[in-house]
Amino acid sequence: MSIIKEQNQTNGFQPQRKEELPMKIKRAAGLALSVALVLSLSLLPAAAEETAKAHTHTWRTDWASDSRCHWHGCANLSCRTLVPAQAEGYAFHSYDSINDAECNVCGRVRAADPGHDHTWGGGWSSDESHHWHQCTDSGCPGVVPGWANGYAVHTYDSDQDLDCSICGRTRLAGLNHSHTWGAEWESNEAGHWRQCTAAGCPGVVPGRAEGYAAHSYDGIQDLDCNICGRTRPAGLNHSHTWGTEWESNETGHWYQCTAAGCPGVVPGQAKGYAVHVYDSVQDPDCNICGRTRVAFPPSSGLLPAPPVPDADITITGRGQVYARPADARAGNKVTVILTPGEHYTIGSLSVVRQDGGAVAASDNGDGTWTFIQPEEKVRFRAVFLPAYQACSRGGQCPLAACGDLSPEGWYHNGIHYCLDWGLMSGSGQSGFLPGGSLSGGMMAQILYNLAGRPELPGKTAYTGTGAWYDSAVAWGVGAGVMNVEDGFWKFSPTEDVTREQLAIMLWRYAGRPAPSAPSLSFSDAGAVSEWAVPAVRWAVDRGILRGRDNGCLDPGGKVTRAEAASMLVRFLEGTPD
Repeated sequence: MSIIKEQNQTNGFQPQRKEELPMKIKRAAGLALSVALVLSLSLLPAAAEETAKAHTHTWRTDWASDSRCHWHGCANLSCRTLVPAQAEGYAFHSYDSINDAECNVCGRVRAADPGHDHTWGGGWSSDESHHWHQCTDSGCPGVVPGWANGYAVHTYDSDQDLDCSICGRTRLAGLNHSHTWGAEWESNEAGHWRQCTAAGCPGVVPGRAEGYAAHSYDGIQDLDCNICGRTRPAGLNHSHTWGTEWESNETGHWYQCTAAGCPGVVPGQAKGYAVHVYDSVQDPDCNICGRTRVAFPPSSGLLPAPPVPDADITITGRGQVYARPADARAGNKVTVILTPGEHYTIGSLSVVRQDGGAVAASDNGDGTWTFIQPEEKVRFRAVFLPAYQACSRGGQCPLAACGDLSPEGWYHNGIHYCLDWGLMSGSGQSGFLPGGSLSGGMMAQILYNLAGRPELPGKTAYTGTGAWYDSAVAWGVGAGVMNVEDGFWKFSPTEDVTREQLAIMLWRYAGRPAPSAPSLSFSDAGAVSEWAVPAVRWAVDRGILRGRDNGCLDPGGKVTRAEAASMLVRFLEGTPD
């Protein structure tokens, strides 16, 4: 991840650089969050950043799909990756003919009347690699590009030709020239490189540029890189003074540094880091740090309890449900264990018979419920609440660590959620700036954090500048979330994001789903830019984008950081804020 690195050592706040600080140190329950909020991954060694990278995806076997493509989603409950094109099996739907309504691979049935006799338009539709004609019939749901009339790769007269000979789409200049590497060093917090100085070159992703290497220092106290001269902040590599109290999360425990001014250490890099140790699967307390877990209760069968089959349960939120015994007979006592996902809490459990009648279940207060198995099979309905919904809004609320935020503010749910998930960040000294504007670079960094900071694409149309957001924007452009050239809106990381621009970025991130709302009912609906209409209709339909206090949509209005946080929680959780 490209994170912000202050060029000058200063305590001042620079609002264009706020997304450098995704929270990566998760504190034990009950401890203050102020240190976690000021922690910047740009202040950590490269090895720590590697530790914090995204997990290895475990791909599901069932298909997810939209109107154009299908893919396998990640089975990890805490995975936030939503960009379909990054998922396993991503491909256009496959049909036997234009009259075939069901995809041969995933089985998705496409919209009504997919096989009518299309009337192909004369204008070209296109993406970065291909062009095609779309059907102009009223009510036609659209045709997958590969099945559309005229579908073909772009054609150019030479490597230097910028305009497709068929559709006229213009590609970025200079992508295929021989780079002329400059003598000056470009750098970020992790390494340095030389950029191409040829006129018109869009820039090179750092890892592919000449001279790219990690910074080199004489020792942990040396502040200036021996190669490029970049100065790192003082005090990052002091000799840590490890505390005697254990820090912990659900997985492991460690000691944190207690030296004044230390920004904290990523758990995996801290002293004593290890996974919890228990005497048995029934033992609730770690033998080393004493942290108490929700233990599987005793039973006559093997432990731990098996998960409840998907066919027998409805889950709202993120979490897992286990039951013991799994094959209970009528009259048996059944114990159900609810285990919430990260940043979620246990809400409720309902047990119902097949006819919908309720089965009495006792809440044991420790994350388990018990009931007596009736004659017929039962179903479970489990609710896991996002942490922000269960927040007491007291001193433990993450907003309390930012001087310009109130846990009672209208923005609480959105900002709490974004702080929990490391999508946005604040500083205890400088504040969160809820009313501050949201730049394109900030939004790129938010979505890059959300996607798990995947590796950058081999090629990108983004012109790198050495800025803190370069990696995030390069990823966003490569994933099709932020096109720097699309004939209408040109994404800029330095300009403030408008409401319709934020909507189209979220829409692209979600896989460009079709909106169900036929139109917009706002008085200023006509002010929505033509290129943003599908995205804005979808965002309004999903409740992500709402009207202003005056009842207008205000599509060209600027988005504040607090508003962006609220839109993100509605986008990701689909719950009112």
